Amino acid sequence: MICLEPEEVLIKSPRKPFNFHELRDLVYARLAQLNLPHHGSARMLCKCILIVGGFCGCYALTLFWGSTSIAAAVLSLSLLTLAALAVQLGVMHDASHHCITTVRWINILFRMTLTAMGGSSILWYQNHVVAHHSETNIPGSDPDIDSFGLMRFHAADRWHFWHRWQHWYALPLYSLKALFWVWVSDFIELYTNSYKLSGRRRALFHLELALSRISHAFFFLYLPFLVVGAWTPVLIGYVAFMMAFGASMTVVFILAHITDVQAFMPEGRKPHSDWARHQLETTSDFSVHNHALTWLIGGLNFQIEHHIFPNISHLHYYKIRPVVKNYCEECGITYHEYPNMFTAIRAHFHQLRRFGKKPLKNAEAA
Repeated sequence: MICLEPEEVLIKSPRKPFNFHELRDLVYARLAQLNLPHHGSARMLCKCILIVGGFCGCYALTLFWGSTSIAAAVLSLSLLTLAALAVQLGVMHDASHHCITTVRWINILFRMTLTAMGGSSILWYQNHVVAHHSETNIPGSDPDIDSFGLMRFHAADRWHFWHRWQHWYALPLYSLKALFWVWVSDFIELYTNSYKLSGRRRALFHLELALSRISHAFFFLYLPFLVVGAWTPVLIGYVAFMMAFGASMTVVFILAHITDVQAFMPEGRKPHSDWARHQLETTSDFSVHNHALTWLIGGLNFQIEHHIFPNISHLHYYKIRPVVKNYCEECGITYHEYPNMFTAIRAHFHQLRRFGKKPLKNAEAA
């Protein structure tokens, strides 16, 4: 039987208090010892160019070969999904944190890969870099745990009868994430302006929103139609690609924060004044020894290291992980880690089943 408990290091009697500045100095000293830069590297830049080039190749393969047979369509769309995942998680994500290179315009250029895919880099920055990273797992503040009532991830969420089956409909719902993101959510922000964008930045958001949707419709709908000559196979392929991409992207992000070990904080406040301590309580690593997965998803299986040091290139996470883990051990801080992705997925669905049950009156089931 597979154990759902993650690998963790816990000392009940800490030998010293947790101090983020001390941990940061240790991590930076480790990077200096290895002669590795804090922000980006030539190796990281080469990887990004390779991934973007690979995506273009997979797109061309899908466009001109994918329509020749069902088998060709399935294979080419699968490769395109993996390539799109690598671009968004292994390139755009690092670019949004300004850690591909120290050259600002290069980071901006790679961040615009999101625009080409049909999203808004401006809104992504607000949702992910600002809101998610500063208010992790805080209901009402972290957009990554807001499901508009469709899911119940934690005790603070109001229970509805449909949550009884959320562990069954979770994956189909996750698969709609990319479609919702492209065709709905950014337009909601356009009218609500929930992040209070103003002046030049709001004007840029309007322009980016228009250009990104035109780009998305052209490359993923109109151009395929010109090649194939029929809308039905194009729409089927488009929806299949977007659902596969949406499901895989959502699962990667959700495993780090919504399983059965991470804390969910009271709405509007944090239990610790130490931001880094908050990240440790609300985040988990998974499958850190899977190098292929690490390469594909841009090191987002090292979520603890990423959340504490978001401006360090993901290529260096495996080098600083022992420093972070050992420091947590010395301070008696639980370091949440799942040995593989399958175990983390099992833990996520265990969490869904737990909070899908109707809570006891005036209390959440333990």
